[in-house]
Amino acid sequence: MSEPAMTAELSEVEVPARLRAAAALGRADYEDAFLLRPASPVERTALEWAEAVLESAPPPLREPLVSGWRAIGLDLDLSSADAVLGWRVFRADPGLAVLAAESPLGIAGRLVFERRPDGLLYGTFVRLDGEPAERAWARIESAHPPVVHELLGRQVRLTGGNAAT
Repeated sequence: MSEPAMTAELSEVEVPARLRAAAALGRADYEDAFLLRPASPVERTALEWAEAVLESAPPPLREPLVSGWRAIGLDLDLSSADAVLGWRVFRADPGLAVLAAESPLGIAGRLVFERRPDGLLYGTFVRLDGEPAERAWARIESAHPPVVHELLGRQVRLTGGNAAT
């Protein structure tokens, strides 16, 4: 009897302390984490996962994403080779990549990608310093989880599954 074929899956998970520590924000006013398990092993470094999730997104998803980041004032460098879709590479080793962006409004953001034997653990961390930052984040906070779900769900579909959680 053969084993059933594995399907890729995506689920929101409790934020692990090690991801929070890797973000190096001191405190996070917003945080979330998602676990992506491909149907079969994907040989990527953490930075390659970041590039696959963000830079390979199709223009109808990528363009509003960048527009949203700019709407809250994030300082992006879309032309830098040392950035992933404008986010500065704060830390990168084979198992962990941390992307950073800040806004003069008082927003500091970190996107953390941790390569795991069974896939990818992804976390978003946002620190809000002051009322302008809080107001700006409040305008986009509700859109954040569905957008992350779509970005990661796309990777699920590309690795042999569906994005239902």
